[in-house]
Amino acid sequence: MPKLPHNQRAIDGLTAIDCKRTTFVSSVVTGLVLEVMPSGAKTWRLRYRTAGGRRGKTRTFTIGDARSIKLGPAIDRAKDLKAAVQLEGRDPQKERYATDSSFDALFNDWLERHAKVKKKSWLHDKALYDRHIRLRIGPLPAHSIKRADLATALDDIVKASSGIQANRAQALISSVMNWAVNEGRLESTPTYRLPKRANETPRERILSPDELRLLWQGLENGPIGTEITRILRLAILTGQRRSEITEARKVEFDLAPADPSWTIPGSRTKNGVIHRVPLPPMAAALVAAALADSKTEFVFPGRGSLSTAISPHAVTRAMSRLTTQLGIESATVHDLRRTFGTSLARLGISKDIRARVLNHVDGARSVTDAVYNQHEFRDEKRAALQRWEDELRGIVGANLSAVEGEAVVPALAVNRRAC
Repeated sequence: MPKLPHNQRAIDGLTAIDCKRTTFVSSVVTGLVLEVMPSGAKTWRLRYRTAGGRRGKTRTFTIGDARSIKLGPAIDRAKDLKAAVQLEGRDPQKERYATDSSFDALFNDWLERHAKVKKKSWLHDKALYDRHIRLRIGPLPAHSIKRADLATALDDIVKASSGIQANRAQALISSVMNWAVNEGRLESTPTYRLPKRANETPRERILSPDELRLLWQGLENGPIGTEITRILRLAILTGQRRSEITEARKVEFDLAPADPSWTIPGSRTKNGVIHRVPLPPMAAALVAAALADSKTEFVFPGRGSLSTAISPHAVTRAMSRLTTQLGIESATVHDLRRTFGTSLARLGISKDIRARVLNHVDGARSVTDAVYNQHEFRDEKRAALQRWEDELRGIVGANLSAVEGEAVVPALAVNRRAC
């Protein structure tokens, strides 16, 4: 681990190494560390072992945000905590949890120390917790929650929403409690063998050519804004994931006329592998128009915000409203990706190239190959996407001018330093 510089100006300038969470270790106070996230957030923590020598339990005590706690106070606080452990046999972490042992406090700690560090979907987890879990079990002491409490909460979610949402809430509660057991916060978890509230089967829904035509043309003058219209059309044209499109940044696009492309960094892909998507003319025109309209780093900025992208859930809701209005039954944004993959197969595109276009790491494509041979199949991927675009033109009756007024495609260089 890199050493922590011991002057405030150097600490203020620290950034995450290689766009990954980086822990800087103090050489002044043993156990004091500064965690720096790719987002720029910095947190002071103290690692220590409870009484009992090597048999003692390893703990991590969060001192606080480095934006408000400077180097000197962090060192003083770490020394006080170590003195409490070594001279008085106390356990500061356990004492903190004893004063605030609610499930709400447990979830917030899990969110900060685990989800934000290791899960790209932590925002979704927080939204799910706020929507369905907080009011039902948040105030309860975490150590006293019983299976009956969870069963009652899950049944209530089924009534208020659906069995699927209850399953998602159950999975989130289980993740938090399992983490707490591993951290020594709980002795056991009541979620073990708790039955799910709904049976789930994998979706197999794909849109027919008639449905694709109806959806594409319905986007023209429907109740959907320009940004979400472009997002849904890019999903149809490229088959990429909803969040990868909505959270796209300008630096990811290189629209040089000879080879327009979109490079999604591994920090934003589901499998953590960098993904290069060639852009045929219709897709490139959509991106060019969006780039010209955007005034932020995001291609599709959130409404009234200069610092966030449009919410993926907003796209889902818009898709639901539009398909209901058009009479297209039970179609989701992810169904567009499934339709895209199925259409490539029907067009005779090999499984290996389909996997590369969709960024699936499976038996046909190892992680090593995905990282080091990302340019090797550029022509094959472009040919596959072009074949689908040609096919789609015939299905929906679209031409380039009908997409974005034959938008001029500017040449934009990819900033490969972006996290």
